[in-house]
Amino acid sequence: MEEILRSIPHRPPFLFIDEIVAIREEGATCKRKIRMEEPPF
Repeated sequence: MEEILRSIPHRPPFLFIDEIVAIREEGATCKRKIRMEEPPF
């Protein structure tokens, strides 16, 4: 988890990540699924 948090700008409670695709030195590529039951942003 610490490696992930060092690689992305987001922090709880706004950690909107469902899947990590790749972690690189300059950042990470992640996926997020938007669900119908979530309130709109």
